[in-house]
Amino acid sequence: MHLKTYSKAYLADTVTPVGAYLRLRDLYPNSILLESNDYHGNENSYSYICCKPTVGISFHRGNLSITHADGSITTKKAEGTTLQNTLQEFISSFDTDKSPVPGVIANGLFGYTSYNASYYVHPPAQKQEIPVSSIPELMYNAYQYIIAINHYTNKLYVFNNVPANSDKEATLREIDELRYTLNNKDYPTFNFKATEKKATAQNDDQFDALFETLQNEIYEQDIHSVITARKYIRPFTGDDFNVYRAVRSTNPSPYLYYFDYGSFKLIGSAAETQLVVKNGEASITLLEGSLERSGNDEKEFEQAKLLAKKLESNVSNQLMIYALKDELKPYCTDAFFAKKHTVETYAHVYQVVSEVKGTLSTPDKLTALFTGSFPSPRHAGYPRKQALRLIHAHETVSRNYFGGSIGFIGFDGSLNHALMNKAFLSKDTILEYYFEAVIEKNAVLATIKEQLQANQAKPEAVIQLAEEI
Repeated sequence: MHLKTYSKAYLADTVTPVGAYLRLRDLYPNSILLESNDYHGNENSYSYICCKPTVGISFHRGNLSITHADGSITTKKAEGTTLQNTLQEFISSFDTDKSPVPGVIANGLFGYTSYNASYYVHPPAQKQEIPVSSIPELMYNAYQYIIAINHYTNKLYVFNNVPANSDKEATLREIDELRYTLNNKDYPTFNFKATEKKATAQNDDQFDALFETLQNEIYEQDIHSVITARKYIRPFTGDDFNVYRAVRSTNPSPYLYYFDYGSFKLIGSAAETQLVVKNGEASITLLEGSLERSGNDEKEFEQAKLLAKKLESNVSNQLMIYALKDELKPYCTDAFFAKKHTVETYAHVYQVVSEVKGTLSTPDKLTALFTGSFPSPRHAGYPRKQALRLIHAHETVSRNYFGGSIGFIGFDGSLNHALMNKAFLSKDTILEYYFEAVIEKNAVLATIKEQLQANQAKPEAVIQLAEEI
């Protein structure tokens, strides 16, 4: 598919991503919003709104679907076809221009890969029933309109991706019409109300039994940790976009997203990357710990450095950063630590991070690296292969999205995905969310339950704020 990209630039000092999205979502259903709301300098300072999906790829319960430019959908069984090969073939079918604005995303695929895709990427050793996903395990779309907002320079770019034989003047007029919509000061807002107390899809006895089983398996095998997940649901009425507004307020992060797919939405915040590839260089960042800023910068920075020292001596932490380094080795000519237990300053927090980098051996290794390093050991355990085997064998509640990744795949060999953990799935007027439990050989059930109980307060606070908007 040959696409031509046209663009115009405007001043954006009166435009916010939330306001712009609210003005566009009714005019262009199934639009998505991807923000950066905690950045320093010009790094990670862009937010994107994508409107009017044109073509796409999805995978659900063994069926592969391709949506074509004319609106038709081709579906087939994916037997004998790997997700990696299918995704690579789909990306390779596009012939597009480079971005008219260097460093700004003008075209490409936006979407997600859910945790349940791991059952196809890394098939279980023994034949067993794969958990039923209520949403596609993988979904990526190309969009006609991409709006990029640079928060650092207060500039707004509107890109129009059209077939190569489209009329240039008509295409530029479409950009002006979209800009006119963005200038409209009116947009509808609606209330949100959670209608019941939270419910769990897994009672205490079931979780206790899972904990005991996994811990026994870890003792018997050479496995350091397994990360399981506990699911909660909360019915609601009203507009779930208020949940997104509450998320971005309570947990500002380099990755904020509201992806509308019609029958369901993915809403969340993330500070950690699954994988970033730019100019042939791959990188994975591990968030080891964080410290909120309250105004006493000198004291808090010293506390952050003490936290980094503590994390540096933590065995589990060391195993995880080396596990991430091992993720790059099969696909890169080198793999090295670009950062190790480094304190980074953001607008709202200090973060302790480690980062591994490597150079892709060949450009076609992009999707192989993406699927091969999925899911992150951060959401499976260490060693990942053995941890996944235990998860696949013993978890009975489908994780759906939780522990997957969400973001962008470029036609130029670039990729930027964040981990999906602090997130909600909105479907059929029900919010679904999860908490992870790290089970190690020395893990204590009572302590894990205390952590799960403490973590419950965070999404509950988001839901409460969404009701107040």
